[in-house]
Amino acid sequence: MKTPSKNLWKLIQSMSISEKGYFIKFAKRHVQEKDNNYIKLFTEINLQINEYDENQIKEKFRE
Repeated sequence: MKTPSKNLWKLIQSMSISEKGYFIKFAKRHVQEKDNNYIKLFTEINLQINEYDENQIKEKFRE
């Protein structure tokens, strides 16, 4: 089993608002589907302000 890594969470938390906006625009441009998993995952990780909780992410995207 993989051990949880906080590196992605740290990266997202260190981004400025404009960098986050640029990422969302970039992800929308490269995935034409209505349900963009990159943006969903980015948003969920971004909402975890104080601490990264991988189990919460897994539970959210279980289906």
